[in-house]
Amino acid sequence: MPYELFTLSDSRVGKISASNRQVGTVIPNEAVDVIDARRAGQSMTRSKYVSLIIARWLADGCPAVNDADRAIKTLSGIQAKQSRKAS
Repeated sequence: MPYELFTLSDSRVGKISASNRQVGTVIPNEAVDVIDARRAGQSMTRSKYVSLIIARWLADGCPAVNDADRAIKTLSGIQAKQSRKAS
Protein backbone atom coordinates (compact mmCIF):
# COMPACT_ATOMS: atom_id res chain seq x y z
CA MET A 1 0.00 0.00 0.00
CA PRO A 2 1.60 3.30 -1.02
CA TYR A 3 1.68 6.08 1.52
CA GLU A 4 1.54 9.77 0.81
CA LEU A 5 4.07 11.92 2.61
CA PHE A 6 2.31 14.28 4.98
CA THR A 7 3.82 17.57 6.06
CA LEU A 8 3.73 19.69 9.16
CA SER A 9 0.94 21.76 7.64
CA ASP A 10 -1.17 18.63 7.21
CA SER A 11 -4.05 18.80 9.67
CA ARG A 12 -3.52 15.10 10.50
CA VAL A 13 -0.14 15.69 12.17
CA GLY A 14 -0.11 15.86 15.95
CA LYS A 15 -3.84 15.62 16.52
CA ILE A 16 -5.73 12.65 17.88
CA SER A 17 -8.84 12.07 15.78
CA ALA A 18 -10.94 9.33 14.22
CA SER A 19 -8.23 8.89 11.55
CA ASN A 20 -5.24 9.19 13.91
CA ARG A 21 -3.95 7.21 16.88
CA GLN A 22 -1.37 8.13 19.46
CA VAL A 23 1.71 5.98 19.97
CA GLY A 24 4.42 6.31 22.57
CA THR A 25 7.91 4.99 23.10
CA VAL A 26 10.96 5.44 25.27
CA ILE A 27 14.25 6.29 23.57
CA PRO A 28 17.75 7.14 24.83
CA ASN A 29 18.51 10.71 25.88
CA GLU A 30 20.98 11.00 22.99
CA ALA A 31 18.20 10.33 20.48
CA VAL A 32 15.99 12.95 22.12
CA ASP A 33 18.88 15.41 21.95
CA VAL A 34 19.17 14.83 18.18
CA ILE A 35 15.41 15.28 17.73
CA ASP A 36 15.48 18.46 19.82
CA ALA A 37 18.40 19.86 17.82
CA ARG A 38 16.68 19.15 14.50
CA ARG A 39 13.33 20.60 15.55
CA ALA A 40 14.91 23.69 17.12
CA GLY A 41 13.79 26.84 15.40
CA GLN A 42 11.02 25.05 13.52
CA SER A 43 8.29 25.76 16.07
CA MET A 44 7.27 22.12 16.37
CA THR A 45 6.92 19.69 19.21
CA ARG A 46 8.91 16.50 19.56
CA SER A 47 5.75 14.60 18.72
CA LYS A 48 5.25 16.49 15.46
CA TYR A 49 8.89 16.06 14.46
CA VAL A 50 8.77 12.32 15.16
CA SER A 51 5.51 12.16 13.16
CA LEU A 52 7.41 13.60 10.19
CA ILE A 53 10.18 10.99 10.62
CA ILE A 54 7.52 8.27 10.46
CA ALA A 55 5.87 9.95 7.47
CA ARG A 56 9.20 9.87 5.63
CA TRP A 57 9.65 6.18 6.49
CA LEU A 58 6.17 5.45 5.10
CA ALA A 59 6.79 7.51 1.97
CA ASP A 60 10.06 5.64 1.42
CA GLY A 61 8.14 2.35 1.31
CA CYS A 62 8.66 1.32 4.93
CA PRO A 63 12.23 0.03 4.57
CA ALA A 64 13.19 -2.72 6.99
CA VAL A 65 14.67 -1.49 10.25
CA ASN A 66 16.48 -4.68 11.30
CA ASP A 67 17.22 -8.23 10.12
CA ALA A 68 13.99 -9.72 11.48
CA ASP A 69 11.93 -7.00 9.80
CA ARG A 70 13.81 -7.58 6.54
CA ALA A 71 13.08 -11.32 6.74
CA ILE A 72 9.38 -10.71 7.37
CA LYS A 73 9.18 -8.27 4.43
CA THR A 74 10.95 -10.79 2.21
CA LEU A 75 8.63 -13.62 3.28
CA SER A 76 5.58 -11.41 2.80
CA GLY A 77 6.76 -10.56 -0.71
CA ILE A 78 7.24 -14.23 -1.57
CA GLN A 79 3.80 -15.10 -0.21
CA ALA A 80 2.18 -12.27 -2.18
CA LYS A 81 3.84 -13.47 -5.40
CA GLN A 82 2.66 -17.03 -4.76
CA SER A 83 -0.90 -15.80 -4.12
CA ARG A 84 -0.90 -13.86 -7.40
CA LYS A 85 0.35 -16.94 -9.30
CA ALA A 86 -2.38 -19.09 -7.75
CA SER A 87 -5.10 -16.66 -8.84
